[in-house]
Amino acid sequence: MLIYLTSTSDKGTILTMKLQMILGIDRKPATRDIAIIGLLIAIEFILSRYFAIWVFFPYAKLSFGFIPIVILAIMYGPVYAGIGAAVADFLGANILPVGPYIPGITITAFAIGFTYGVFLYRIHFPGKNPPGNDMLNQTGRVLKTDKKAGFIRVIIAAFAVTVLFHLGLNTIWLWLFAFNREGLSDLLKFRAIVYGALFPVQAVMISYMQPAINYVLAARRSM
Repeated sequence: MLIYLTSTSDKGTILTMKLQMILGIDRKPATRDIAIIGLLIAIEFILSRYFAIWVFFPYAKLSFGFIPIVILAIMYGPVYAGIGAAVADFLGANILPVGPYIPGITITAFAIGFTYGVFLYRIHFPGKNPPGNDMLNQTGRVLKTDKKAGFIRVIIAAFAVTVLFHLGLNTIWLWLFAFNREGLSDLLKFRAIVYGALFPVQAVMISYMQPAINYVLAARRSM
């Protein structure tokens, strides 16, 4: 019985460790990490609020604010990417508001960052280093870096963000709380044009960004 309980406890500990790694919360962020996260949040704020293009005002805008959130997801995982995206949306909606503040859109922002992290964050399980480019770690031993996320994973992430969250969930929030439940057909039509076009753009950009960022991270770990 004691052996069984010990074995069960060990399995639970391993599962907890793996879950923490998947979520990106297996280690406490260093001061440099906090600074990088803050910088990426600030960049998202600037891109979304100052450099966004209203294609069909006030229905939909074109923004590249997803880029710093993708970087955040690749570097730090789902939890930090979700929190960063939510903080950036909250600050933007209250500092430079376009309409009424809608908490549901902030929740969607968290879901977007979390989704990017789930599909793009690279995981190292103990004893199961995935194949990739050989780098030298601090001890001089060969370190296997992560393979770039498969294009299918990138497609799923981009589809979930642009179609499910922006076109789907955020359209509902806007219709309910900004458009007083009127003009749903126009809202859907114009937003479908913008986010339908943004979907392949995101997929292509992320597919190039992900391996480049992973290479930089692997190089940093080897220093």
